[in-house]
Amino acid sequence: MFRTVHSLDPTPQLFLNDYRVVANGEYTLAYLSQIQQFKAANVGLGGVGVQSHMPPNTKPSPTLLKHRLDILAQAGVPIWATELDMIAHDENSRADWYEIIWRVFFSHPGVDGIIFWGIWDHDKSPDYGLLHGFSYTLDKAGQRFVHLTKNEWSTHVNRSLSSGTSFNIRGFQGDYDVIVWYKDKPIKKQTFHLGKTDQTVTVDIAGDE
Repeated sequence: MFRTVHSLDPTPQLFLNDYRVVANGEYTLAYLSQIQQFKAANVGLGGVGVQSHMPPNTKPSPTLLKHRLDILAQAGVPIWATELDMIAHDENSRADWYEIIWRVFFSHPGVDGIIFWGIWDHDKSPDYGLLHGFSYTLDKAGQRFVHLTKNEWSTHVNRSLSSGTSFNIRGFQGDYDVIVWYKDKPIKKQTFHLGKTDQTVTVDIAGDE
């Protein structure tokens, strides 16, 4: 199937996606073997998904989650956490347990992204949600997610610089806005993407004043 798809269109990134490989370790080693077989066959494997339906009403073990990710990362292909959900009757526990999971996935060098299974309690159930009701209000888990992604895992830097100077930052991967202010007004906005390797960004404000 992979070869057939790529013969018709070579641009899509094709993934395997399986369950009980990270949330549950039943098939972790078998999945690693399958991934390695696909790589050896050179079928154009773009990455792998790990379906992440966590055991209900159970505090996740970060040690076990990381261990299973470490096993799959041996294959050397990008990993995406897919179908992530966490059932917990208590809203505070759900926020705490989700945070454990998010921290493991976000910090693991083999993981490139996270896809949720459902975030709205009217779409799934009140025990799943990050969003509540038709007002789409953030519940405790939703608030925790926003705090992590917009504050703790975001890079915000302010510098006062003269012309021709430079500085170094160590930032989280992702999309960035560079905004230059002059005399209390924004005069230049530039975007760039920071990946896994070092990058030099040059901002030219000639003529923008």
